[in-house]
Amino acid sequence: MSNKSSKIEVILSSIVSLYRASGRPHIGDNNRIEAELSATEQLISAIQKCQSLDNTFGRFEELLVDDLELGDNQQIAPGQQVQFRWALSTGGVLPFYNSFSQLLTNRKTLFKGDIPETYYISQDDLLVEPNHKGPKSTRLASICKLISLLSEIAHYHDEKTHAETYQLVFVINDTSKNGYHPVVLETRFEEDDLDGEELDLRTLSVIVDSEKSAESHAQEKASMFRLCLAETIEATPKEINTFKYVLNTWEELLRKYKQNFDIYISGFSFSKLRNELAKAEVEIANSLSRVLSDVTGKLFSIPISFAALLTMKKLDSVGEGALFVSGALLVSLIISGLVRNQLLLKNNIDASQRMVFNQFEQKREDYPQDLKNCLDEAKMTIDKQSKLLGLTLHGARAVGWSISITATYIFWMKFY
Repeated sequence: MSNKSSKIEVILSSIVSLYRASGRPHIGDNNRIEAELSATEQLISAIQKCQSLDNTFGRFEELLVDDLELGDNQQIAPGQQVQFRWALSTGGVLPFYNSFSQLLTNRKTLFKGDIPETYYISQDDLLVEPNHKGPKSTRLASICKLISLLSEIAHYHDEKTHAETYQLVFVINDTSKNGYHPVVLETRFEEDDLDGEELDLRTLSVIVDSEKSAESHAQEKASMFRLCLAETIEATPKEINTFKYVLNTWEELLRKYKQNFDIYISGFSFSKLRNELAKAEVEIANSLSRVLSDVTGKLFSIPISFAALLTMKKLDSVGEGALFVSGALLVSLIISGLVRNQLLLKNNIDASQRMVFNQFEQKREDYPQDLKNCLDEAKMTIDKQSKLLGLTLHGARAVGWSISITATYIFWMKFY
């Protein structure tokens, strides 16, 4: 709290003490506290405090003790008859009001969200302080905070003009006319608008703060809220004040905003998931393709080896034949080893693929149907590719061993 606010609070507390100690007499249009009563310790203390105040905040126009004017050095004793008339400040310096209606009439800055930290409502005997508020004052504070927040999120407002209220402008997209049009909200309210609960401003505060700090989705949040607010303004019946209608339908406006934003976030999340799924599918498919491409060049030795088998008929000795069979066996071992290594690599990729898709499967029930279809299609495609790769590698391994088997058979038939 600032020093000025603290000073006002002390001064106001002194005048309120005088008013309460005098029995809270009716304050007329002349803004005077007038009383005639027997002095008490509380009244004497309050009078002394008010005597020391600057005339800017009020003054005693009359102060009689036992029908005589109180002298400069005279002290009031308990039980003496005291008659006084205290003139309240009317310059707006002292936040002392007969009613909330007078507060709204005299304090026009309320319509721009500026509310005093401390003020007194004599009709309700309510001294509003930072740590003490009543239902109406709490509602009033939330309305003023709402105005302040709306002024920050509006596309434009006339803050620099001398108007009593804000004319907050929200520009929305008019799809029917393929253009934009402004929606205006005048921030004027009345005393009966203070009858109600404190407004829930947490959502709007988060929107304003996130836009200031440029957080993720901040612009989308602000735009969506402006749209919901503009729709509420446009839906206001002609016989009802627009700002009053916004206050009365505030909870509904918040629900509508949250629903719309949840739909947007869901769509954004599902789009992000779809991209992640497509990326995972491509990476797994590329990995499986590399498994085969890494060994393809080495498998070209298979047809060369089969072609070499044709030359075994020209061998003249058992030694040459045995050497040839040994070479074919070596080729088969090399091919088998290479293929086995690629099969192990394929198994690792399959394990990784299961882990990746299990992450998506865990939240399957939360996905829309089109995302479920994409997930099923991706799994099916990867499974087919993996099975085909497995068949190819096992086939290559079998064909590799057939080289040495065929060479052995030819050797046996030729020499034995």
